[in-house]
Amino acid sequence: MHDVTAIAAPQIQPAVGKNSNPRYTELYRRYPTIDYLRRAARHKLPHFAFEYGNGGSGKDDAGIRRNWAALDAIELLPRYGVMPSLPPCDVELFGRRYAAPTGVAPMGSPAIVWPGADRHFARAVMMDSGIRSGTDVVRAYALGAAAFAGKAFLWGLGALGEEGPGHVIDLLIEETQAALGQLGARKPDEVRTFEIRYTAALQF
Repeated sequence: MHDVTAIAAPQIQPAVGKNSNPRYTELYRRYPTIDYLRRAARHKLPHFAFEYGNGGSGKDDAGIRRNWAALDAIELLPRYGVMPSLPPCDVELFGRRYAAPTGVAPMGSPAIVWPGADRHFARAVMMDSGIRSGTDVVRAYALGAAAFAGKAFLWGLGALGEEGPGHVIDLLIEETQAALGQLGARKPDEVRTFEIRYTAALQF
């Protein structure tokens, strides 16, 4: 999926993100979406390391492909004329505030992709569910789930090294905020009240 919904600057000061990264603009020009990071990681990493970070369970990665297809099939019906500016996307989980409704999924052996990967993940982030964009985060949140991204951070490490996880978080925050604004949601919790169409349910 190639998500280019991030069309405007966030209106809040996230705990992490482009406001704290002086190289954000430079990185964004080269890698405007997580899909760009994935493609770059394919060329930069040894084949076995990329396959580990990119694959899923089942024959020909059928499990992760099903997750991606299921997320792509979710449509949220927007409420037009609601938002004059982009909403904040920060949420409270377990009594703490976070910059976005997403986190890093528990994974085994991420150091295969990059030495010290766990440490870099922890610095960047305050269900490896197949999250590939901020739109996926909003879809998952609308269904009542907490969105956890695993592969996206591995692709970021593979493409950019230590800067990768931070850039992934920047992209997820910006894309989540843009998706919320385009839907007319004033905060993340509001998308759970939106009408959802699941197109996969219509296939026979």
